[in-house]
Amino acid sequence: MNHSFATRAVHVGERTPLGAHTPVSSPIHPSVGYTYATTAELDAVLGNEQAGYVYSTRYANPTTAAFEQAIANLEGGEAAYATPSGMAAIHLALLGAGVRAGSHIVAAGDIYGATYSLVSHLFAELGAIPHLVDVADVAAVAEKVAAVRPTVLLVETISNPLLKTADIAALAEIAHQHGTLLLVDNTFCTPYLCTPLAHGADMVIHSATKYIAGHGDVMAGVVVTSAVLRQCLMDVNKLIDLLRHMGVAVERLNDNDYRFEAKDIDIEFFLRPEFKQMGGGLRGSVMIVGPLLARFGRGYIPTPGGDKIGRRRLDTHFIGFQHLGAEFNYDSKEGF
Repeated sequence: MNHSFATRAVHVGERTPLGAHTPVSSPIHPSVGYTYATTAELDAVLGNEQAGYVYSTRYANPTTAAFEQAIANLEGGEAAYATPSGMAAIHLALLGAGVRAGSHIVAAGDIYGATYSLVSHLFAELGAIPHLVDVADVAAVAEKVAAVRPTVLLVETISNPLLKTADIAALAEIAHQHGTLLLVDNTFCTPYLCTPLAHGADMVIHSATKYIAGHGDVMAGVVVTSAVLRQCLMDVNKLIDLLRHMGVAVERLNDNDYRFEAKDIDIEFFLRPEFKQMGGGLRGSVMIVGPLLARFGRGYIPTPGGDKIGRRRLDTHFIGFQHLGAEFNYDSKEGF
């Protein structure tokens, strides 16, 4: 069939069969839609009866899926769901966990400032009931969880910025005794230092903008969890059966769904070279900076699980750390 120049200009080179080859590096897939040989095959993919891709920004994309598979593997999880930012990941995790009007949320009192605002203001305005606790006081956490039986217990492996460490295994036991899901923000650790799922967490959240990206040139987030809970995240993102998952007014949700809806199809392309270098950067930073500051003898650098820089030692049984990491805070001695 002879086509016009305009038709050929639009279609030439498109939809070329992939063949038997496999790219060495994961390619970018910018396409929003995907076609199939038959409508029956397309319908099977839409109905979750067959694996495949249909509509990138709302459902899934091969580039993003490669990133999700990589992070899920590193965290030791079954599945992951990528988002355009770390706060989008936390927002989506809370919604996917079932937080709705009337739900109780128990969260660490010194969580990241934007997370604090999300829980204490936005979710509170939507009818959820937040409670802030000191995660270092396990007894106090147990008392609060037993009293309010929250939908989620939200903590950070190492708090931002005070660097309090959470006993993930103990908190998981407390949460599960009362039917509560434990959500852990593992941004400061990355899976190189700690894998909270191995200690009982139900969801692990990252701002991939930080260490996973590593160079301040990508904004992204990701939630790692079980295949079942990943489907809950997917349903929320696809706006399926929202009232069952969230219990909030659909009108109000639609005003705010920009927080978790869009998915950056290019994040895996930019992130993959970065997180391949994750281990070396996290292992080296405190090793270099710490001894330099400690040499002055006028202060100390508390590190997670240790005391002074010259005598620090991580309690690997407590939270499962493998190395020191790159976070520290500095408290000067009196008169410094």
